[in-house]
Amino acid sequence: MQLAGLGRGMVNAQGVEFMDRPSIWLVNPYGPLPGEKWREYRFATLGRILAGAGCDVTWWTAGFSHHFKVHRSREWMDSLVGPNFHVRLVPTPGYRRHVGLGRLLFEFVFACRLERGARHARRPDFIIASDTPQVSAFVAARLCRRFGAMLIVDVMDLWPELFDLAIPRPLRSAARPLFWPWRALRRSVRRRAHAITALCPSYLRHALREARGGIESRVIYNGIDVGGFRAQGTAAQSRVEDLFGRSKAPREIWAVFAGTVGNNYDVDCLASAAKIVEQDQPLIRIWIAGDGPLCPRLREAGKSGSGNLQLLGRLDHQSLASLYRHCDVGLCTYARDSNVEMPDKAYDYLAAGLPIITSLRGDLREVIESKGVGLSYEPGNAQSLAAALRTVARDEVLRKRLADNAYRCGNAFDRAGQYAQMLDLLRALGLKQGIPESIH
Repeated sequence: MQLAGLGRGMVNAQGVEFMDRPSIWLVNPYGPLPGEKWREYRFATLGRILAGAGCDVTWWTAGFSHHFKVHRSREWMDSLVGPNFHVRLVPTPGYRRHVGLGRLLFEFVFACRLERGARHARRPDFIIASDTPQVSAFVAARLCRRFGAMLIVDVMDLWPELFDLAIPRPLRSAARPLFWPWRALRRSVRRRAHAITALCPSYLRHALREARGGIESRVIYNGIDVGGFRAQGTAAQSRVEDLFGRSKAPREIWAVFAGTVGNNYDVDCLASAAKIVEQDQPLIRIWIAGDGPLCPRLREAGKSGSGNLQLLGRLDHQSLASLYRHCDVGLCTYARDSNVEMPDKAYDYLAAGLPIITSLRGDLREVIESKGVGLSYEPGNAQSLAAALRTVARDEVLRKRLADNAYRCGNAFDRAGQYAQMLDLLRALGLKQGIPESIH
């Protein structure tokens, strides 16, 4: 599908004519690249779809992988990862801890080198920059002004709000003034944007409160390739014996948690709930498909009596698809203070037809309640989580109805339909009048 309405003869809001092939820069130092062994990242999907629509796409990202904690390259490096889709690796230092001075240095170096390295590159027509980290988004806004390009800010997380989770609760109020520079940068970038996109409605509302009035905006859920994921699960169904060393016993109910086992999650509550349901629902088994700093707590819970709680470690996407095919419910168990709204695991669960049990109160809960695809529990309350697990386990009719609803709902988050909205947004920006010629 070509991006109709963009091409030679079109003039953007700054009065600059587009080249034969619209040039789009993506700016985000994070995320797995195309070809790396992980699920396709949001910006990788953006690049692939925009390139397929006839745009010339360059993703400026870091030579150090946050996800894998290894250097892809210690020097500047360009690679062609698909037709019309280039990745430009910016050399940065590495770091080991998610939170720390090393990561701040990484982000600062990336932003500085991005600005220097981009000065003599071919002028872009659009720059799509991740809202986080704020320092590189600020540089992207400066580059837009330099080149007369249009800025689209994509909101994937709420920083610095997310930093609160790394600070002990009694110290959070006192520590918040330390994050003022990030808030100031974020506000500045959002006010310079010509359009804002976000991966869920609440993030978009948050961003629009700081943006200029009347700008274009879209919710673009991360989504999933629903058909491909379901085909993976069908093709890999025999792998369940390889994963567990046994098949699923009759009448067993399998619940799965997939993802990082860290401070953002309701880990202690999950461990306690497993112990509670083991007493009266011994056929409920809870599988943890992931790794993280709080895994030792779950292992200890398993050793101290929760034999229904088992850790599988990090699984590849195909193994996850196979696991989901044999499960009965997916868990989105997040800490009370979490600002996550639509976790990626929810799209997987829905595509697999799994009812969802969650502690989240925002966008995901709205989907669960409006579409009838799951149950909610009170975060931190093990009895509440255990009650939700018992309900799903005991009521076969309810479980089937939730599963059927989830399977149908999964189609609404198909990736192709979600990311097509970015093409619509670019068409709107290419034809839009009345945007100020300069950015303030």
